[in-house]
Amino acid sequence: TRPKSPNPKRINLSSLPMASPPPKLPIPGRRNILITSALPYVNNVPHLGNIIGCVLSADVFARYCRLRGYNAIYICGTDEYGTATETKALEEKCSPKEICDKYHVIHDEVYKWFDIKFDKFGRTSAPEQTEVCQAIFHKLMENKWLTENTMQQLYCDTCERFLADRLVEGKCPTEGCNYEAARGDQCENCSKLLNPTELIDPKCKVCKNAPRIRDTDHLFLELPLLSDKLVNYINNTSVAGMWSQNAIQATNAWLKEGLKQRCITRDLKWGVPVPHEKYKDKVWAYQISRYSAVMHLSYFSFMIVCRCSMSGLMHQLGTYLSQHHIRLIGRSGGRILIM
Repeated sequence: TRPKSPNPKRINLSSLPMASPPPKLPIPGRRNILITSALPYVNNVPHLGNIIGCVLSADVFARYCRLRGYNAIYICGTDEYGTATETKALEEKCSPKEICDKYHVIHDEVYKWFDIKFDKFGRTSAPEQTEVCQAIFHKLMENKWLTENTMQQLYCDTCERFLADRLVEGKCPTEGCNYEAARGDQCENCSKLLNPTELIDPKCKVCKNAPRIRDTDHLFLELPLLSDKLVNYINNTSVAGMWSQNAIQATNAWLKEGLKQRCITRDLKWGVPVPHEKYKDKVWAYQISRYSAVMHLSYFSFMIVCRCSMSGLMHQLGTYLSQHHIRLIGRSGGRILIM
């Protein structure tokens, strides 16, 4: 018989690296459903209203799909780029990346505590974000759907930067309101949507000095060029995808007003760089590309394949988000639910 080792070594299996689960992909002949919800901003601790508003609703639907035996995948992630993150970083006197790293962990822990069953909970600051967003940008340029234009924005000489909407405060110009602390995008007192240049006696929120109006060049998405295609697409998809009545009414209202140019670049430092020599100091602000970023390549493939199989896409969002998110819906069986 073999002699026993005097000091047998015990292997702690829990310390061994776990193999990554295989990617979940569409299965031919099965009902494949991709479920997403509005991405939570990473600049705060999520509260009950945030969870009930979209994440929990989508989780309930995902659980239903799994119980029915559908090949369903639920994807979400933290929205980490933009003005809100830069503003929070200024408040906490740290870098935007440090803010994102800190609050992504908090969000992840909160959703796990509530037992939200994401198949993938990612981040828009992941490398996939830059790759996908810049690929979309190049495609828009190739199709000549982007144009250059000059717009006026408030510039702070003290901070040496253009001021995003949330970095400006002033008196609301709405008659009868005159709220002294209206933000550059909206007055919280009367709820009127505003432009920063409309504020009376505006002040920079960082240094409290008065900014000045200055011209700045930006790139715009020519939505009017896509109007006819978009109308046909929505007429077909809203029926096939069984859109909610709220989604249909909101979409038709925007179409009736007439589509307008939409600025897709921002004078910010924290974001996806614009792959254009003239605009390399700006960031790419096209909202829908964020949803591609939270998916690894295999998950992104799931969404693409879903378009041409017996599949569906359900996107859960709040009413105030619907204008930016409504373009995400898949071409066959896409469904929008607006709370």
